[in-house]
Amino acid sequence: MNKPCKNCNQGFEITDDDLKFLDKVSPVFGGKKYEIDPPTLCPQCRQQRRLAICNEQFLYPGECGMCKKRTITEYPPHLNKPIYCRECWHSDKWDSADYGKDIDLGSYKQCQEFKKIRKEVEKKSLFQGISGPQFARFFR
Repeated sequence: MNKPCKNCNQGFEITDDDLKFLDKVSPVFGGKKYEIDPPTLCPQCRQQRRLAICNEQFLYPGECGMCKKRTITEYPPHLNKPIYCRECWHSDKWDSADYGKDIDLGSYKQCQEFKKIRKEVEKKSLFQGISGPQFARFFR
């Protein structure tokens, strides 16, 4: 099936395999299946949306909330987000399950609860695809 993108009006194809995949991954809660609608945006526009929240241009000085080591972070200081350096983030010194909460999946309130939890939970100072020594080579 060919569809025009709602964003850029370019045509893109949704194959039968795509529709089968969407049917396969549609969630089931309480015995009821919630169908996932086919995409309305082309692959390029969907990728732009996914990457829109990535901050890869601005880095800030920060301090690990656990070991107090100076580090760099993608979060600006005025946000006051708790951050952990890479070593502390991957350590057993903290347990992310401590932030677990029961939520009502059928409620609109779950969105506000999720947003609140996201603000409270510690963040990894930098999400990077390369490790520290490789990262350091970029700045030589």
